[in-house]
Order: sequence, then structure tokens, then C-alpha cells
Amino acid sequence: NEKKSPSNNKGKTNISAPEKTPKNREAEQSNNDLERAKSEYAKALEESEKNNKALLDAKQKLIDESYKIVQEGKQKEWDLELQDFANKQALIKQENDAKLAENIKLQSEIDKLSKDASDTKNPQAKKLFLETIDKKKDQQKQNLELIKENNKLEDQMLQTHGFNLLKIEEKYQTLEYQKKAE
Repeated sequence: NEKKSPSNNKGKTNISAPEKTPKNREAEQSNNDLERAKSEYAKALEESEKNNKALLDAKQKLIDESYKIVQEGKQKEWDLELQDFANKQALIKQENDAKLAENIKLQSEIDKLSKDASDTKNPQAKKLFLETIDKKKDQQKQNLELIKENNKLEDQMLQTHGFNLLKIEEKYQTLEYQKKAE
């Protein structure tokens, strides 16, 4: 009772892929490096955004905790108004920074598309590349307009903030006067 192990290679020849030329290997490695670099860059941006958000959250929690200590009504209202205004300013700054970063990314894409448009021999491809460039430039303009609008909003918020602080001051002056009159 001899057990024979079947051989999977009997009668078969190994067929291997054609050998890659140094030029092909170099181009493949270059493409692999570019894809890996793009992936790493995207991960780094994502981590940076997460860290920025965590930092803002931590600062916000610190501010929130510090306001728990404040007991006096006027000071508490005053501080809450200041905090609210600072939060709104921080959100606008964050949005503006994101739009500026997006414009930098768009410019990089535009530069690449411009090169692609100049390198292509296909007139339809060139036309599409150029139309895409125009769309991305429009996006950049829209981002700049949004930043301008955000800056106008911030100016208006500053005026509202000043008004709110005056209201708080008047409210507590009235309360003090009423208490003195009693």
C-alpha cells in the first residue's frame, strides 16, 4: 500500500511573465511612488484636520470649564458673549483657511491639467482639459468670494457683538439702579 503523492507539475511547463525592461520597471516604480506619495499626503491632510479639530475642541472645553467658575451674573453673561463671538470668529477663520487650502490644491490640479492639455495630441481631450481648467478656476473664484463674504460677516458680527456687550452693561446698570432705589 504505497501512497503516491500526485505531482502537480508533471507535464507542465512554467510560463513566466515577460521580463520587464529597466525602463518599464523605472516607470512602474515612478507611478507606484507617485500613488503612494499622494496617498500619504491625503492621510497627512486628514490627520492634520483631525488634530486641528481636536485642538479646537480641547480649547473650547477649557474655555467652557473656565466659565463654570464664574458666578456673578454680569461677568458670566459678558464672558459668554465674548466666548460666543470668539467661537464664531474661529469658525469663520477655519472655513477661510479650508477654502485657501482648497485653492492651493485646485491650483496644483490646474497646473497638472495645463501640462496634460499641452502634451495631448487629441483635440477633444485638449478641449476637455481646458474646460476642466476653467471650471477649477471658477471654483477658485467662488472660494475667494466666499472668503470675502465671510470677512463681511465677521465685520457685521463684530458690530453685533459690541451691541450685545452694551446691552449686558445696560441691563446690569438698570438692575443696580433698581436695587439702590429699593
